[in-house]
Amino acid sequence: MAFNSTIKQRTGICPLCTDNQDKPLIKGLCHTHYWNAIKMKSVEKQSIKLFEDEDLSGLIHDCDVLFSRWIRLKYSHVNINQTGKIYSVAIM
Repeated sequence: MAFNSTIKQRTGICPLCTDNQDKPLIKGLCHTHYWNAIKMKSVEKQSIKLFEDEDLSGLIHDCDVLFSRWIRLKYSHVNINQTGKIYSVAIM
């Protein structure tokens, strides 16, 4: 079955392969090595983003949230009835 396409895929020897056979190439690499390179770029971006997200301002914000919750609970008056259930909370 002919598809009348004039686009021809480039073939050649992948510099990273050891078999020295002509293969279809994408940006000079065989499919396996090309997609492995793409995956590694993605992993590098994610790891850089992870380190950027964990900077000092984020840590300060998290500590501020925890400290404010602790202060609110410390100075709140909790009324507990005889069964141990909380029936009113007053925050001063």
